[in-house]
Amino acid sequence: LRSAIAKHQLGQALVFSGPRGVGKTTTARLLAMAVNCPVAQRPCGQCPTCREIASGRHPDVLEIDAASHNSVDNVRELREHLLLAPAAGGTKVYILDEAHRMSGSAWDAFLKTLEEPPPGVLFIFATTEPEKVPPTVLSRCQHYRFRRLTPQEIQERLRELCQRAGIEAEPAALALLAQLAGGAMRDAETMLDRLQAAGEPLTLNRATQLLGLPPEDQVTALAQAVLAGDLATTLQHLDELARAGYGAAALLARLRDALRSTVRRIVAAHSPYQRAVRALLVIDEEERNLSRRADALLALETACLRAAQESGLEQRLQTLEQRLASSAPAPHVAPTAVPSQAADPPPRRPKRAAEPSPAPESVAQPLAPLDHAGKWEQFLQQVKERLGMPVQALVREATLEAEGQVVRLIFPESRKWHHSQVSNKSSDLALLAAQVWGQGVRLDLVLGEAKKKLPPPPELPPAPPEARPGEEVPLEAYLDAPQPAFLGEAITSHPLVKVLMSAFSGKILRIERTPPPAAEEDVHEPEETA
Repeated sequence: LRSAIAKHQLGQALVFSGPRGVGKTTTARLLAMAVNCPVAQRPCGQCPTCREIASGRHPDVLEIDAASHNSVDNVRELREHLLLAPAAGGTKVYILDEAHRMSGSAWDAFLKTLEEPPPGVLFIFATTEPEKVPPTVLSRCQHYRFRRLTPQEIQERLRELCQRAGIEAEPAALALLAQLAGGAMRDAETMLDRLQAAGEPLTLNRATQLLGLPPEDQVTALAQAVLAGDLATTLQHLDELARAGYGAAALLARLRDALRSTVRRIVAAHSPYQRAVRALLVIDEEERNLSRRADALLALETACLRAAQESGLEQRLQTLEQRLASSAPAPHVAPTAVPSQAADPPPRRPKRAAEPSPAPESVAQPLAPLDHAGKWEQFLQQVKERLGMPVQALVREATLEAEGQVVRLIFPESRKWHHSQVSNKSSDLALLAAQVWGQGVRLDLVLGEAKKKLPPPPELPPAPPEARPGEEVPLEAYLDAPQPAFLGEAITSHPLVKVLMSAFSGKILRIERTPPPAAEEDVHEPEETA
């Protein structure tokens, strides 16, 4: 923008998009100063023009709330105002805030003006949702995206403001304001103005009390109890915070931030973070549903107990896995620890039809068959809680079939759409199946009847008598022999084969027979070989 102003090549329509409170409207006012400031180093901020624009009193700079002026009639009034010459002889600037709130018909009425704008006019559209602005409008504007400020940038700016105003503030208190601002500098300045009115040194505890937030140490203790799966301690902390008068929404928000910080910290330390992630997801889900609950405190208590229960379940699963790993027999180690590359290959596994040989101690035993009694309803309940009732309704159309460590959900052919929709959630369903039936289980989604053993493939008919290995015979003599049927018709009746036969008519065919490939290590029964 500085370069465009210096070269007098600024476009006549600009779009400023970004989150709230990051300076879109302020930048638009500064840009209006720059195009109208008579001083060489624009904008100076000291001349009468800059001061009038900053105070909103300049006749050629109009700020319009597009949320309340979003009709076709408002656009017609604006177009009539464009015909008037600038009162101060400079550039007329129109700043339309919340531009995405304009109706489609209003944009259509405004489109001709954007295509052929009058000279000496600058349009600036400020919006938080640029995807709602019609593409025909965006294609005629220069688009500038504003980013969120980092907590460090906000904290440094707040420190400068405190020094300028003579306010004594702890860095921890400013860091709290920067965190609560969520990248919006305007929100951080608003909270600082609110705390400045207290007239006391700004400390972390004072800022927490004035903003109505629960104490940091109590929130941390509550988060630790949730992650530990300690239901009694979780209820104790919730009772103390509720008696202190803190609202459910504020408590859930602070607990979410504490869990989020915990997740980031343990991920950075490469530590197991499953429990923290599960608790964070539960709290985030309950926070979205809080406004629809009749009793907010009961909803808060239920959310924390559910998060603690999920964390405790994850902890118990990890403990069980460690216990199983410690109780597993150690593999047998030969006296020669380092095998050489010239060592004999391992013996082949015998066929199933042969007499089974005793398994050595070093071979892991197969997993025990799954216990499926009552697991189906438990699995459906988990699907309802985690993925929602619509997904549960789709899964109910399937039939459960279990075999060993494999769980199959079989959808009939008439439920093909249900199968396709459930397949989109296959990864989530696999995780839920592992929680219900245990680690190591595999979930298959099958359309149609259950997979059965395939019959052995039909053998190809033998070659004609004259087609012995090594002999050369006419191609027609070989193709006239009985051919196997593929896709319900003889191979020689296929149009492509007929074309090839006519193209190679009279040629000589050499019949070659290759020995069958050597048996692989995994030998299957004939009926399992397709």
